[in-house]
Amino acid sequence: MSLNIVVEETARRLVANGSDGNICIRGVKTHLFVTLLFVVGAMPMAAQSVADLVARYEDLQKRARSEKNFEKARPLWDELYATDQKVCGTPLPELHDAWATEVDHRKKTQLADAIARAAIMQINTIEESYKEKQQELLDLIVEVATDGQFQQKQIKIDKEPQQVAIQPIHTIESDAEHDWVIRRPTADRIEVWLPRHGWLFDTKGALVNEARPPRRDGDGRAWFGAFLPDSRWVTTDLFADDKVLSFFSRDGKWLKELPGDGLVPQQKNNPSWSPPTIGWCRSVRTGDAFVASVGQDGGRGVALVTWNGKHRVLREWNEPWKLCFPRDLEPKGLYVSLYVPSDDAKIRMTREEAGHGPFVGYPVYEAGAVSARIPNGDTFGFWPGSHNVFIVTEDNSTSTYDAFAPARRRSSIRRTWFYNDDGSFAGWIDAARIADTDALDGMIFVDRKQRLTSVGKDCAVRDVLQFIWPSGEIAQPERIFPDVRLGLFVRNEHLELAHW
Repeated sequence: MSLNIVVEETARRLVANGSDGNICIRGVKTHLFVTLLFVVGAMPMAAQSVADLVARYEDLQKRARSEKNFEKARPLWDELYATDQKVCGTPLPELHDAWATEVDHRKKTQLADAIARAAIMQINTIEESYKEKQQELLDLIVEVATDGQFQQKQIKIDKEPQQVAIQPIHTIESDAEHDWVIRRPTADRIEVWLPRHGWLFDTKGALVNEARPPRRDGDGRAWFGAFLPDSRWVTTDLFADDKVLSFFSRDGKWLKELPGDGLVPQQKNNPSWSPPTIGWCRSVRTGDAFVASVGQDGGRGVALVTWNGKHRVLREWNEPWKLCFPRDLEPKGLYVSLYVPSDDAKIRMTREEAGHGPFVGYPVYEAGAVSARIPNGDTFGFWPGSHNVFIVTEDNSTSTYDAFAPARRRSSIRRTWFYNDDGSFAGWIDAARIADTDALDGMIFVDRKQRLTSVGKDCAVRDVLQFIWPSGEIAQPERIFPDVRLGLFVRNEHLELAHW
């Protein structure tokens, strides 16, 4: 079967189910890129300059995206893909020269991604012993992702940290196999969950309620459970893969269950659609209902569910974030295709990563004019009240890294990169985002020395502090809530709720 037929049949089927044709083609491209890169590289190419190829790519992309007729769009997408492969098949030095001299932002971004993909392919063909060459190629990927400004734009933490004393309030048990799930469901509540235990606190640190899901062979599908502010709660997966949302009273009595198939019904024209497991659930910011995602691998959809069982499917893609406590709902979607809206819900930021093959570990982030392929890219989002973005990277190449351990014990190196809304690289800090400032005019980052540094949208360092236990030891923050002066800290493999 020819490539054109594969692309056509796959895209036609997905478009019929409501998918975007552009996304369909991109998915097929991801899976076939490895083979085609070598095929195209071995074929004789017309004497076209990189600039001509990029200009042709831009024209084809515009025409293909605007064409609503699939049959007419198909040859445009075919030629677009072939042109893209020609760009990527250009020798790296020539590509780099073209990138360095290009002034048009979109064309420069296209060249940067072509360089990155070609470098990644070379990295995957180099023997492990050639570490220096691998590092050179990684440095090249970083260079084109950061406008050649990575080293110059490091945000250095030069201030001595102010030490802040904290007082422990409550000790929370740990789980050898799972991380704690921590949420701010409403303005006056904080919740912590493990598969078989949940805790609900008010914002003064008082314990409001505890939950103990009566699990059989299930583990709660990574969200474990969710409280309403009045301490009633829900969970799923009491029995493994049970596909129901189970309701419990304040004192832990089972009350009822709602099947996922009823919350988000199956589409009639898609009998193979995602099974109705409860992918995640949490209270809305007003505390009078839940939002629940139904379905595996990105989900069938999200429903608003009241305690009495009334429910409706949310139709707008950004509605879950509008309903939940501001800036507390993380990116959602399929694990290789995640997204999150800006605070004003006007644009979305996406993270796309190959599910297998050489491009695993090199996700592409896009938001408005921002588009960058970033090695080891992890979580991401927007600055408060802004279309500027942040991306946290997680370098797991250290000798002590354990991918199967809970996050608190993985020993990875975490950094945060920043981009302006015009697509330009703004800087990076050798630390990971942990919270927003209480005035929502910046963000707070924690580094390996457990220093917490507040940084403004202008990438200027403001304050640096370090939390200290009464014993004098430095505290390791897991999550902090600066507006109510509460935090959750890892201590002796347990979690401590503390205040300052």
